[in-house]
Amino acid sequence: MKKRIAIIGGGIAGLTAAYLLDKKHDITLFEKDDRVGGNAYTHKTSTGETFDIAVGSVLNRVAGNFLKLCDELDVKLVRQPKASLISIHDLESDDGLYLTPLSIKGLFAQKFALFKYTKSFIKTAYANYKAVRLLEKGRLKDLTVEDMFSLLPELTRFEKLAMMAPFCLLSSMQYKEVSKGPSEYFAGKMKAHGKFNPVITMLGNYFPKHFTQSYVDALIYDCREKVVLNSNIKAVKRNEAAVFLQMKDGKEYAFDKVVFACNADQALSLLDNPTEDEKRLLGAWIYKDVPMVVHRDQSNSPGRELCQPWTLIQSSDNGVPHFSIHYCSWLLSPAALRKCDYFSTQHPSFPIREDLIDIRKIFRVPFYDFKSFGTIQDLPSLNGNMHSYYCGSHFGYGLHGDAVNSAIEVARHLGIDW
Repeated sequence: MKKRIAIIGGGIAGLTAAYLLDKKHDITLFEKDDRVGGNAYTHKTSTGETFDIAVGSVLNRVAGNFLKLCDELDVKLVRQPKASLISIHDLESDDGLYLTPLSIKGLFAQKFALFKYTKSFIKTAYANYKAVRLLEKGRLKDLTVEDMFSLLPELTRFEKLAMMAPFCLLSSMQYKEVSKGPSEYFAGKMKAHGKFNPVITMLGNYFPKHFTQSYVDALIYDCREKVVLNSNIKAVKRNEAAVFLQMKDGKEYAFDKVVFACNADQALSLLDNPTEDEKRLLGAWIYKDVPMVVHRDQSNSPGRELCQPWTLIQSSDNGVPHFSIHYCSWLLSPAALRKCDYFSTQHPSFPIREDLIDIRKIFRVPFYDFKSFGTIQDLPSLNGNMHSYYCGSHFGYGLHGDAVNSAIEVARHLGIDW
């Protein structure tokens, strides 16, 4: 039977849920921001360039359902440019590791220094493989990433940095946070991306040809009149018969079901009378505000020839490495904006000239520690209780594909097989 369903949250999970559920039910999507898309954010600069500043690509091996969804929506995807890897630039030494093996200009710019690291690359790839094997044998349970490195004694400091770089990149967590984090999570994420090295498997990435805004628009197109932006939900009340959304302006709306496609902590804060399971599973999650600055300040980069799409700027925080991540627009853009000179810098640890800043944004990302990681397998058990359903990237490794998969599961609970 057709149900009235409220969807709270307009990120990729909420948009997927809305797209699927609208086929059979009467849905309303509530988004607290003035736009939908969440971390899928296509930005047009003051000088006219367009590119994605947060999520920009997906890896085919971990996003099967997302790719299927794009195909159904006729959203065109393109393969990542062949030279798209990462570089690490040390601010203190003004030197680094620049993965420019497919660029002649890059090889000359680094004076062919890449080749001296060949042995280290082989050791790092083997360490990735060994870590995945330890995971599969159950030997990483309750161990931190730091503990995991103690089981890989062949690694030098340089090789640990080479392993930590993609960990920080793929989780938006900082070095010191990753080192104390659950090795099962990071080794599992590594396994999902490729046993030998997630950097290598980034070559299998796809970009939406017309940026992430293309699939955001496609997902919401048929139900765009059912989207409430700048919504101010005060509380969600539930009883045996229905769900009630109480707004901060005093209005109240009744629904048969509610889908929480927002962050776990936001969902818990909205629930008027959460169950003990909701308190336990949702309350375990912490979210971090990740600052992102879009700018044209080149002073802390290694130079265009040495940059890769993800260029990690290494500094030191009381002796602990810290990575600021440059997303290089001219290399990440499917439109190949070769003359563009914008960076989107995550976690900047250095001053950026104000006159070169185009926009500052804050993105919220799930923080994976032992407490939150331990809830993932139990989160789906919340679906269906008290007319409530849950989805989001925290149902997996924090990836777009995880958000889509969890929304598909919610749709299945509500009678939509896809």
